[in-house]
Amino acid sequence: MSGLNGLVEKALPIAEWMMKIGGGLTLLALIYLALQLFGGRTTAMALGTPLWSNINLATSLFGPLAILAALGAIFVIWEQKGAGIALSVLGLGLFIGAPIVLGKQFNAGNGSVAGYAATQLMDACRIAGFGITAIGLLKWLIEVVVWLMEMPDRMKQKADVGKGQGLDPKQQRVARDANMFSPCWSLPFCREVIRKQCPAYLARKRCWKFKRGCYCDDEMIARIIRGDSLEKILAPTKMSQLRKPPCKRCYIYLEHQTHKFKVMSPLAVPLTIMFMFAIWNPFTTVFRPAYQKMDTWQKNLHLFSAPDPFQADAKNKEEARKIGEIDPEQVITYSQTMLGMLIGFFALIYISKFIEWAVFEAKL
Repeated sequence: MSGLNGLVEKALPIAEWMMKIGGGLTLLALIYLALQLFGGRTTAMALGTPLWSNINLATSLFGPLAILAALGAIFVIWEQKGAGIALSVLGLGLFIGAPIVLGKQFNAGNGSVAGYAATQLMDACRIAGFGITAIGLLKWLIEVVVWLMEMPDRMKQKADVGKGQGLDPKQQRVARDANMFSPCWSLPFCREVIRKQCPAYLARKRCWKFKRGCYCDDEMIARIIRGDSLEKILAPTKMSQLRKPPCKRCYIYLEHQTHKFKVMSPLAVPLTIMFMFAIWNPFTTVFRPAYQKMDTWQKNLHLFSAPDPFQADAKNKEEARKIGEIDPEQVITYSQTMLGMLIGFFALIYISKFIEWAVFEAKL
């Protein structure tokens, strides 16, 4: 992961400028559009005028500039935990929430300057929301992959039972072919001089199943080193009487579980796909009425509404509504898909955490 961090470090100066320039211009465009939204509610929108062109320019720049700022920002806050999910939520809010608020509160498509600006800004918010969500999800995916790859090393840092260095070269050669099915005596930390009289080895039973081993039972090891008889070596010790060996802190056991985790962790992806396939129909069934209910709630809210000055001119109003109009069904479909992707990423994380728990804590 040092290579990835090095790349981020190199890109940081450019990313800072991207964030500053993109963010600054996005803010200017938003301020200009806000002035039109709040100041043009009772003014008719004349197509082809400089004002019409300026609104089009501001809204056409808003989406790409917001994406540029988000792309720069993700590098600037790269080390912050949850940066990916925060950006994804922001993008989803822009894509789903902002158009609903703009459309209903500023009478999008009613023929006024504010209505036209709202209609154009709704499209711009969808473009910005889609791009920002994609950047956030990509960063989130990288975070999950890095977390999975570094998990074994983090678990091994907890090891304090036994010794993880100064290993027997002969045993290291034996352990080159170790896998998730390898017994403790085929892993790199087993010591040949101890193994010959180790009760677990003689019983051909893994030490974590035998409940005592050469790294955790000092009393048994002392007997082996002294050359005591096998009968005395097998005699109960304090460790065997406790029946609670510290496997989760043992180099041998964690090495074994690391092999198992490397095999099982990729299963998180197909399991997530299966989970999303299983819940997709119920999710889509619930999403549509929930979206429509939120839409209805916004219709009744009218925080910034003003009397419609174009009620008498139905033709003008209809033509204005068609400018930049997006099919509502398409909006619902896109919103549903993006929210589904977000749920899928949450599912991937928690399934991965379950695999981690099953391997390292539950000793699966």
